[in-house]
Amino acid sequence: MKTKLLFWILFVTKFIILHKQDKTVSEAEKGIIKKEVKKIVNMFFVGCEQTDFSLVMKTMNYSPEFRYIYNGNVLTYEDCISIFKPLFKTQEGQKINILD
Repeated sequence: MKTKLLFWILFVTKFIILHKQDKTVSEAEKGIIKKEVKKIVNMFFVGCEQTDFSLVMKTMNYSPEFRYIYNGNVLTYEDCISIFKPLFKTQEGQKINILD
């Protein structure tokens, strides 16, 4: 009984200590994250405007957790390839206007 009580006390103490750590992102880190995201998003938009399927797919992460929502449907990486590849072949180009 004492062992279980000691275990729970140590577990709760560890949880409280880890939960209290400052996990805020600094302004410098935010700037780095924004630059990385802008680079990927711009590559995606350029690929869409030029209807370059391979460039668009380079921006997508091949992983089991990957999800892309298109027309209300949740797609996996393989679904994106099977749907977008034929779609890109039928397009000549498109223009994207970024408002913000």
